[in-house]
Amino acid sequence: EQFGRSAVMYGGLDLYTTLNSRYQLAASQAVHDGLAELDRMMGLEKYEDAKWSEQDKYPQAALVAIDPRTGAVKALVGGRDYRRAPFNRALSNTRSPGSSFKIFTYLAALDKGVVSPSTVLLDEPTQFKIYNQIWEPRNYDRKFLGPMTLKMALAQSRNVIAAKVIEKVTPQVVVDYAVDLGITSDIKPHMSLALGATGVAPWEMASATSTIAAQGVYHDPYMVRRVTSSEKNLFEYERSSRRVLDPQSCYVLIDMLTGVIELGTGKGVRSRSFFRPCAGKTGTTNDYRDAWFVGFTPDLVAAVWVGYDDNREMRTKWGGGVAGSTGALPIWTEFMKRALKNSPYSEFAIPPGIEFIKINASTGEKVSVYDDGIRVAMRRGMQ
Repeated sequence: EQFGRSAVMYGGLDLYTTLNSRYQLAASQAVHDGLAELDRMMGLEKYEDAKWSEQDKYPQAALVAIDPRTGAVKALVGGRDYRRAPFNRALSNTRSPGSSFKIFTYLAALDKGVVSPSTVLLDEPTQFKIYNQIWEPRNYDRKFLGPMTLKMALAQSRNVIAAKVIEKVTPQVVVDYAVDLGITSDIKPHMSLALGATGVAPWEMASATSTIAAQGVYHDPYMVRRVTSSEKNLFEYERSSRRVLDPQSCYVLIDMLTGVIELGTGKGVRSRSFFRPCAGKTGTTNDYRDAWFVGFTPDLVAAVWVGYDDNREMRTKWGGGVAGSTGALPIWTEFMKRALKNSPYSEFAIPPGIEFIKINASTGEKVSVYDDGIRVAMRRGMQ
């Protein structure tokens, strides 16, 4: 757009990108291998052996990886086969994020102080009256687990409790927070937003989650560092960043998202032998049309989406649905393992004003270090 097609294609320009070639290879391999594994689960023949006319009927994937400290895009995969389907799903696809959008609902409620990780809400059949209609959210497993703390509710992705949280903070506030964090799609303030009933691109999910990983500092994501010609420097990217949230709220959420991996729907990260400090959230939409995993270490954020281009349901050959934990999480985990293989381990920085307590997972009551319970991060003074 800036230099024109002919200059870019034939003008002898040198473009310096943010891409890490090792990360990009890891991303491409993870998408290839993860989709091959998914194809087998779905009873499809090997993609490479399928007819050209059949290949566009296979599931697709997209991956975006960002350095949360700078906003630099380190890897980007827009699909499984550029020659067969050159559409860039990482940038241009807007699909329902499912429960991965709960990140923003919980963050808004935590930052506003209407809830804490130890707040107890009841996972029970619940109806919400919206104008003249009744909305009754259901949990993924069609079960209700009774009273539970918010850290456990997020870890186990309980839809009813997420709906109760967005009611407390209001949908418009969640929209405002999501936009501040980096979501650019037009999202409407309705109750079902708590369950991801909107459209976003993987690029946006990676960008917004990077703001959380950076403990409240938004870095505008970018892919081109500079452009030069033989005569002169034509373009130099000027990094743009701003603080949009206090670090304590972000860290409390990060601690809750580590619970997803240690206690909940993201356990597959550990069973697939990725043991670095990390946080994340699965996402699965109604009828299994979209599968997501959005997660991060202190140094790298990645968002993965899996689904059909024509929005069909994803079903295994045994009849089960393909969830975020089975469709997207394996790709995310393999990418992270390969990309960070030779990088030093790092812990999430703990900002001032944070304390840790051990609580009963169901009642939220503080327990001793010798009792059964879960550890939660809290802002000092948070109830």
